[in-house]
Order: sequence, then C-alpha cells, then structure tokens
Amino acid sequence: MLLSDLEQECDGCLPQCLESSLKQADVTVSSGVVGASQTVQDFCKNKCGIYVKTPLSEDKQEKETRFYFVSQGKESLVELPQKVGEACSLDIAVQKNYYLFVFDIFKLLFPQFDFHPIVEEFLKQYEGAEAQLSLTEREEDPRLRKREKHLNPFLTRRNWYLGSGFIILSCVTIVLLSFFLNRNPPPHDQELNKVARSDLDVPTDSVLLNRPELLGQIEECFRGQKKGVQTVALAGIGGAGKTTLACQYAFAQKAPVLWEINAETKEDLQASFENLAQALAKSDEDQKILRGMFKVRVPLEREAKILQFVKERLRAQNNWFLIFDNVQQFNDIQNHFPKDPEIWGQGKVILTTRDRNIENNAYVNSAIVVGELNPEQKLALFQKIMNNGASLPSAPKEQEETKQFLGEISPFPLDVSVAAYYIKATNVPYKSYLENMVKYSADFSHVQEKILQEAGAYTKTRYGIIMLSLKKLVDTDPDFQDLLLFISLLDPHKIPRQLLVKFKGNIVVDNFIYHLKKYSLLTNDAASSYSGEPVFSIHQSTRAIILAYLTKKLNLIKHKNLLEPQVQSLENYMKETVEKEDFSTMKSLYRHAEHFLTHEELLNEESVSSLRGELGCIYCYLRHSLKAKALLTESLLSLKRCCGDQHHKIAHFLVYLGNANRSLGEYEEAKKLFEQSMQIYKKYAPNDVGMAKASGYLGAVYHTFGDFEEAKTYLERAQSIYKKHPQNRVGVAWSLAHLASVYGTLGEYEEAIRLFMQSMETYKAQAKYYVGAAWAEGDLGAMYVKIGNFEKAHHYLEESLAICRKHFSEDHAYMAEIFAHFAGLYLKEGNYKKAKEFFQKARGPVEETYGVDHVETGYILKGLGEVAILEGNFDQSGDHLNRALLIFQKYKHPDQYLVLEALSDLSYQKALAVKVKEDHQGYKKFRKEAEAYLQKALEHVNTNFPTDSPHLRRLQDKVKERNREENSPSLQF
Repeated sequence: MLLSDLEQECDGCLPQCLESSLKQADVTVSSGVVGASQTVQDFCKNKCGIYVKTPLSEDKQEKETRFYFVSQGKESLVELPQKVGEACSLDIAVQKNYYLFVFDIFKLLFPQFDFHPIVEEFLKQYEGAEAQLSLTEREEDPRLRKREKHLNPFLTRRNWYLGSGFIILSCVTIVLLSFFLNRNPPPHDQELNKVARSDLDVPTDSVLLNRPELLGQIEECFRGQKKGVQTVALAGIGGAGKTTLACQYAFAQKAPVLWEINAETKEDLQASFENLAQALAKSDEDQKILRGMFKVRVPLEREAKILQFVKERLRAQNNWFLIFDNVQQFNDIQNHFPKDPEIWGQGKVILTTRDRNIENNAYVNSAIVVGELNPEQKLALFQKIMNNGASLPSAPKEQEETKQFLGEISPFPLDVSVAAYYIKATNVPYKSYLENMVKYSADFSHVQEKILQEAGAYTKTRYGIIMLSLKKLVDTDPDFQDLLLFISLLDPHKIPRQLLVKFKGNIVVDNFIYHLKKYSLLTNDAASSYSGEPVFSIHQSTRAIILAYLTKKLNLIKHKNLLEPQVQSLENYMKETVEKEDFSTMKSLYRHAEHFLTHEELLNEESVSSLRGELGCIYCYLRHSLKAKALLTESLLSLKRCCGDQHHKIAHFLVYLGNANRSLGEYEEAKKLFEQSMQIYKKYAPNDVGMAKASGYLGAVYHTFGDFEEAKTYLERAQSIYKKHPQNRVGVAWSLAHLASVYGTLGEYEEAIRLFMQSMETYKAQAKYYVGAAWAEGDLGAMYVKIGNFEKAHHYLEESLAICRKHFSEDHAYMAEIFAHFAGLYLKEGNYKKAKEFFQKARGPVEETYGVDHVETGYILKGLGEVAILEGNFDQSGDHLNRALLIFQKYKHPDQYLVLEALSDLSYQKALAVKVKEDHQGYKKFRKEAEAYLQKALEHVNTNFPTDSPHLRRLQDKVKERNREENSPSLQF
C-alpha cells in the first residue's frame, strides 16, 4: 500500500513514474483506476493503482502485488491493513525522496535479496549528482512540468532531472538481480574485466634502470594512506626518471582502469580526458551520450560534460589508477584532479611534476623527490644502453675511463642515456662529448634530440628542458633574469642566499627561490645551511646552460657593462664580509668569487681588478697569504693602470697587501704598504675605517719590530677612528686585542688581561661564537698562564677552542694557535707529555701556512725545545732551540730573548747532568754557556725593552739565583 500526502486527485503522475522505473527492472506492470468496489470504496475511491508481477522466484512461481495510492488524511493508518488485507504500507512522506522510495518498493518485491550495498552506493553517487546538472539538461517536456507540479515538494524539477540517470542505474541493478534469482553465475575471473588501460611507455629491460628503492617508497606511501583517493607526487628535475617510475609502478597494478593523463598543457589534459572517456564508454548508450558531448561547440561546456562523464564511470569502478604526468602547476589540473571519493570513487593517483613545492599541496598526500643516480646506477644504465642490455665484461682501464667520464655527466637518467645513445651512434671520444656538453649549443642539443628520437627514447634533452624553464622564469619577473645571470657566474654549490638578497631584496629572492624549486632547478640540499647561513645549490649542468642561454640572449661578450650590477653587488658583499670578520661566510664566498673570475671574457678590466682585490682580502683572513699577495699585487697594478682615480679602493687593497706581507714575515715591505695606504686615506678620507685598519696594522708591525711606543700610538689612533664609527664594533675589538698583545709582550700582564677581556666582550656582543672572540680568549688564556692562574687559563682556552672548532678544521692555522696556547699551559703545569702532543699538533699547520722559517714556527720550535729539556733529551732540545733562535734573529724579533733564555736553561741542565758524573771539565763548560746565553738575553732586553721592564727584573733574578746555586756547598765538587 503506497500512501501519499498529495492534496489533489491523482492524475497518474506518480504511478506513471513508478511504472516506467519498474518496467526497466523487468517487472511486469499493469495499471488502471480501481472501480467502486465495496471493500475499498470508503478509503480508495477513484484512486490510482498498479498491479505488478515479479520475475520468477526460486520456486518458479510468479508473485503478484497490487499497489494502491491514497491520500493521507481522514483514515487511520492502523485501519488500512484491516481493510486491504496484509499488504505492507509505505509512506513517501517518510523518505521525502522518490529514488529511495523506489528502492523500498524493490525491497518489498524481492525480500530475499540484500539491497543495503546497492543503496549505499546509490547514496554516494547521489551526493555528487549536483555537478551533473549541466550535463543532463534537456528541453523541458510538458509532461515533466506536469509531474513536477504534483510531485513537489518531494520531487523538484531539479531533482527529477538529476535522478533520471540514477533510476536507470537502480533498475539495471534489479535486472542483474533477476539473473541472480535465476542462478545465473557472474563472471568469476575479475582480472579479465579490464575496463580501460593506457599503453604505458615502460622501457624494455635492455635499457630500463631498476630503482627498487624508489618503487618501494611509492608502495610505502600508498600503504600508509586511508582508502579513498590516494595520491603520491613524484617531484624532480626533468629527466630524473619520474614518468618511467610512475609507469613502471602502475604497470604492475591490477586495476580495472589504468590511464596515463598528459597534464603538460591544458590542451593535452583535455585530450587525455576525452580519450579516457571514450575508453570508459563501453555500452551503446554511453557511446551515444559521448557523441552528443563531442558535438557541443562551447569548449568549457564540452570539457565539463566529459569530466563529469569520466567521474561517473570511474565511480562505478573500484581501485582505478591514474597517472597525471608532467604537471606544470597544480592550478591547471585542479578541476580534473580526483579529490573526493564520493564523487570520483576509490582509486590511486601518481602525479609527476618538476615543481618541488608540490609537497605543500593540500590535495597531495605524499611526495617523493626523485633525485640523483649514484655512481653505480649511472654506470649500470650507461653500460646497459651501450651493450643493448647485455652484461659484457670490460677491461679495468676502460671501466675506469667510463667512470671518470660519467663523473662529469649530470647524475640523472636523461643525461646518462643521452650520453650513451650519442656516443653509441657517433663513436665520438669521451673528451669530445664533454667539450660539446660544456658549451651547450643549440646545435649540439638538436643532434642529441635526433639521436634520441631514432632510439625511440625520451626526446627531450637537458638543454631543451632548462631553456623552456628559463623562458618561463624570465617571463614571470624581469628581476629573475638578473638573478639567473648572477648565479650562473658563481659556483653552483652552496650559494649564499644573503648574497642575492643584497642584490635584489628579500621578497624578490624568496619568489626567485620558490620558482627555482617549482622547476626543480635546485638540488636536494636547496634548503640547507652552511655554518648557519642559508644557502642553496643548482646542478652544474643547469648553471652551464643558464650562462650559455643568457650569454647568447644578451650578447654579453659585446655588452660587458651588463654585468656591472652583479660585479658591484658581489664586491660590496665581499668587502662587508671582511670588515665584519665573518669567517663563516668567507669560507664559502671565496669559491664563488674564484668561479666568477673564471669568466674574465665577460668582464671589463676594472671589474676583474676589483674582484681580484676583494678575493685577496678574504685570502688574507683565511691565511692563504701567498694567494692573497699575488691577487692583491695584480689587482693594484691593474687599477693604477685603468682606474687611477679609484683612490679609496687602492688604499683599501694596499692595507691587505701589507697584511699579506706581514703574515709572510715580510715586515719591512708590510710597513711601507701600510704607510702608503695611510697617505692616501689622509688625503682623501682621513676618518675612514680603512684609515683605522691601516693604522692598526702598522702598529702591529711596530710591535714585531719591538718599537712598543710607536705600536701603542698607532693602535690607539686606530681605536679613536673606529669609535667615530659606532656601527663598526668589530674594528674596536680588533684594535683592543692588538693593543693588549703589545702590553703582554712588555710583560704588563694585568693590563693585557684587562684589554683582552674588553676585546672578547666586544666581539661576543656581535655574536656568541664570533671568531674574533676566540682569538681574544686564546691570548687571554695565555696571559693567565704567564701569571700562574692555570684555572682561568683552562677556562678561556677551552672556550676559545670550542669557538674555533665551529669554524675551522683541526689542521687550520687558527686551530694551531690555540693548540700552542694549550701546550704552553701544560708545560707550565708539568704535564710534558700533553705539552709535547699539542706542540706537535700545532707544528704541521703552522709550517704549512707560514713556512718553516716563520716567527710562528719559531715559537713552536722554542716550545718543543723546552719540553725536550725537561724530558732530558738535550740533543733534540738544542736542535729545536737553535733553529728557533735563527728565525727570531732573522726578523730581529723582540722575543728572541726568550729563546736565549731557553738555551741558557738547556746548558744549565747539561751542567747539572755531567756534575753527577763528576765531569769537572764538562760542568765548567756548560755553566759558562748557560751564563753567556743568559747574559745575551739580558742585553737584548736592555736594548729593546723599557728600563723598568719586568722581563729585565726576572732575568736579573735568575742570574742571582744561579750565582747562589754556584756558591752553594751542595753544588761543590
């Protein structure tokens, strides 16, 4: 019994709809108006009814059912069964949905069948049906208007149209049910039910590089996702093998629909979906619908209809698999990308793209970066192609040559494959191929494309891929061209982000790096940092192609002035880095400056001179003094020749050339250069920080000469200039440390400690781990050793060592200076073994950096000589001390008295040793030597130090002590 709350007399609308639906389900239906029968006239007079017969049941008996349509109202629902018999009652007002109402009828007709899964599937489809409206609109039928009038509010016109396709689907389901009732078994082998499958382009085994680790990652990503629409993105530079991996993985999947969608352009995307729609249109009805869609002339309307058609057909399948290949930007495919399983059904998607930013996309569940091949994979792929997949043995020499060749090739399948096919086709030597590759001409790329095309492989070359990306980048923002040109001249590894920020600003650089990632032009360490500074890297091949492209486009050989902004920015950044004593940046920046200077053919003479000079300044700080001297000398000669009016720049480079000479022990030459620089500054910029630097270094030279008053004068002048530049606190700290060192040499240890402490604190105000702080703390620790406060000495030396280790390797000259300070501490503490160990650790880097005859080497030899005395190894001690004395005397160094004193101690210990053997002659000889060395030390101090020098008093006390010991009865024979 069907109950309705229709207010008007039934005109056949609802019965007509049901009759149509039931007939499509192979249910026999007849209808008519019930007569004025006495049994039903009280409640069903002049109402509509349907008489139905179900298909044959299991007992081969047809069953009849009669439905009456009545208005809800006066008669009680409880009384109806009594008046009609045991017929079941259904109330459309309960469902408020015609389609579910039809399902309820089917449940009555086929009580033995479980309709729950079918209804659940229908509901999923119904929720997404709104999107279908534009696809199923038809001309309004007057009969439909009439039905709408009487079925409202349960069936609106909109819902009526939306529902027609689903009623058919439901009825088809019932037809299938009838087969079930007649025990007709469904197909058993589901694997044969392939609805649609692309011809995936998976290379043959003879040229396919197996990458099980990446295939495993894809599987793991899918396994970790919930059911519904599962997505994995493969991101990486063009030619990394993304498409091959996607197809290789998909090929092994058992999916009813397996389709590769070309998403490179909107046209390709639409064409792929049209092809997919045709593959999914299995029935005559579907093909008819599709033909109608293809006739739609409005592109957007046709696209929407085909998209909806694909969605519906995919939703009807389980576990479909789609590949969206070569996605340029997600916005282009967003409407076509499966997201909601209620609309698309359940399945898997692999998306391939060069855009590394895809990992941030909300619709992508997992992202895998398809990166570089390792050397073994490169060799395996190369040999596979060269040998047509055969494993042929090769001579060790040939194998090594191939490995070296592949080491110069970009580590991606595309580049290795191109090289293999090219060499195989042309038989050119490895060297010739590499020469062509470095030039990266369009002609070379064209030949590569032709060879790949004939090989039936990937037809895009590295040059073509990068060129296309570059054009898109330049079209995005004109500033990107300047930045691309800049990075193409630098070392491609660990490019400081801040260098580009100084050139174009934060916002532009942020956008630039975002777009470099978008086209996968960055390597996998793009987000890394070097010594705490953000850096990024590009591939060497990418850098070469960018430079080749822009050199030709901008005609840089002819228009060298176009590079002046990049040169100026790099030069300023290098100078700023040196002034801040920023060693972290210096250690990476010098490589970029070196690389920039390899392109001299694109630079004018002034640019080359300026960059060489600033690079020389960096080398001074990094203690590459010979390189610094050569570069600065060449730079100054060139500047004086081409740009004599660049007074400030010339004075600046003179300071650092002087410092390079000072580091090499060429103190007289250093003094002249500092004085020349100061004369220029005095004339053009007397209060410039460069003047302060020149004055400070000149004071350091006077310190070495032993002219302590002049040293203090120039260092104090440097301080006064630096104080006029409050932003340059590093300069203040630097001059304080040098001034403290002068007081330390004079033996005024308390004043030296005070000044070193100020220097350290000033450095640390810039940064906790500032390298300058390590120098100051190292010398501060050495001063505490001098006054016997070993606890504080340990504290400051440990802090100094910790800072240096953050910036330098164990074999760096700056580390050696700290090791020497520790050795001096252990020597005073009586730990001779440790002292010797640290002196030896310091010796190698010092000799390598400064030379075997440098003052710094002399200090190490003096320390080793003192340790040897205490160990009783007198011959070795003599060798070390005599070599040290020659070095100090060569430079007329004020500290040579310390070596003379150590030689006196050696002779004195020799005297004591022979006295035990009662060697009177030997004893007198060594005592005399000890006295002579001590006397020379006193004379040197008297000559080179103030009359009240603590060194003089200490040596005089030592003479007196020796004399007392000489006259002591215990030392008499």
